[in-house]
Amino acid sequence: MAMSLIKPAAQHDSAASIPAAPGVRGKLTGRFACKNKRTFLADRYHQAPLKISKTFPMEEGGQLAVYMMDASPGMLDGDRYDISMELEAGASVYLTNQSFTKIHPASGAGSRLTQHFQLGAGSLLEFFPEPMIPYARSRIDTHTRIELEEDAVLLFGDVVTPGRTHRNELFQYGLVDSKVEIFRNGRLTVWDRFLLQPAVHDVRGLAAFGSYTHMASMWILAPRADELLLERIREELGLAEKAPDFDLPGPSAKSGEAISAAESEPSATCRLPGGAACLTGASMTADRGIVIRVLGHNVWQLQHQLFTARRAARRYLFNWDTAPERK
Repeated sequence: MAMSLIKPAAQHDSAASIPAAPGVRGKLTGRFACKNKRTFLADRYHQAPLKISKTFPMEEGGQLAVYMMDASPGMLDGDRYDISMELEAGASVYLTNQSFTKIHPASGAGSRLTQHFQLGAGSLLEFFPEPMIPYARSRIDTHTRIELEEDAVLLFGDVVTPGRTHRNELFQYGLVDSKVEIFRNGRLTVWDRFLLQPAVHDVRGLAAFGSYTHMASMWILAPRADELLLERIREELGLAEKAPDFDLPGPSAKSGEAISAAESEPSATCRLPGGAACLTGASMTADRGIVIRVLGHNVWQLQHQLFTARRAARRYLFNWDTAPERK
């Protein structure tokens, strides 16, 4: 379910090719340490409009919940946000923000969000920000880099919406370019990019969203992220043993013939409470990791799937019985 789109070279433009508008430079850094099996915020620095608003001790594993806050109405044209968090050995952090990330219209290069996380030995980061809403004519470039030591654990999920759906803004933004890099012991183990320009790309193609409008991704990296965990997550998500076949005309197919897409990795149209449907797939990464993709029609569908997968991972990896918090 990776996003794969044909980009006409003459039409494609990146944020770097458009002059930057003046904007704010928000910055937020935090360092977390562990003492007596309890995680605490050892150091912090913020530059408006970003700040850490509150921390809360959690029930399981001495974990600390951390809420980031943006005191502005959202990211405006020219805004640059830099977020950097370090988890020392044994620290356990649940990180989120207070509300949806709103990306406002841009006449220049748009907004840029850079995130850098360092996970020390035996640490755990659960990073689940609220969904992103790219407004009509907005442009957003995000780059997330995560560095894990050998036995660190990462659960990371995010949601991208098509815009302000209640105002019938569906894929009217200029550009969403999201890059994720995850390293284990200095070795690149995950590289993922979601790039969409609705004015250029075929948003409704089968290689993109089809009839769906919202997308979620979740990454699970852990020493014990294995086939058994993948099986349990698939069971919890209600996935089929094999992806349903659908026929696509192949470039080399003769008249009357067709080729079958997605033959190996399980994915399914899942029925959620109330009968709503979403498309979900889960598979292993190259090195002790699991990736989950979800396409749906609204935010709550995707958050339900991420919550379900997160709950299954916490139970398998840490034997935590309490369900993850719902905001």
